[in-house]
Amino acid sequence: MQTETDLIMMLNGRAAVYEYFTLCFHNPSADNFLGITKKFAVHFKRIAADSNISAFMKSADELILYAEKITDELDALDEINRAYTSLFLIGDQGIAIEESVYLSPSGLVKQEPWEDLLRVYSRHGFGIPESMGISEEHLSAELLFMAFMAKKISERIENSDDKGVSYLAGEQLDFLKKHIMRWVPALYKDITSSSYTHVDIFKTLASILYSFLLYDINLLSDFIQEYAE
Repeated sequence: MQTETDLIMMLNGRAAVYEYFTLCFHNPSADNFLGITKKFAVHFKRIAADSNISAFMKSADELILYAEKITDELDALDEINRAYTSLFLIGDQGIAIEESVYLSPSGLVKQEPWEDLLRVYSRHGFGIPESMGISEEHLSAELLFMAFMAKKISERIENSDDKGVSYLAGEQLDFLKKHIMRWVPALYKDITSSSYTHVDIFKTLASILYSFLLYDINLLSDFIQEYAE
């Protein structure tokens, strides 16, 4: 079994990755986005090699190449902002980035999946910062919840609360399966098949996110099994 220090490092690493994805699909034009992306590109390369997922390795290489080619950060951020607007923010032509649009029969926001999200968030004391200005079912809100939960599990390990660790890890895996993985695969396909030009960075990020989620389900499942032993 891994040491307590190893487990905490793993959980905090997962939290950092989910926080990065939160930024990618909420505020990718932030001043620090490119600097963070350069660091995570190398990190994703290592994770992809460990995952043995070919699409993960390919998209990680693409992100590294993208980061290496940046010569003017202001121009790059401007292009990212235009790409984000084209993909997600242009009226009826934009790709929906809320869970209910994908899962509810009506195809509208704030339907049954949103109601369950509210219950889950409330149960764990999670709230979305007002400054983010997004709904509870926005992709970045769900990714931020994943980061929040990983940190809580880490805290339980530090406090030697084995029951709390098992419970929260189970809750996080359940959230991955019942919410994120029920609609993000379709979102991933919509983004990567988009005919918009100059949006390759988001196609790469969507591919990395989807691959990481597949990897993380196995990682979290193994963690739960190992911790129970």
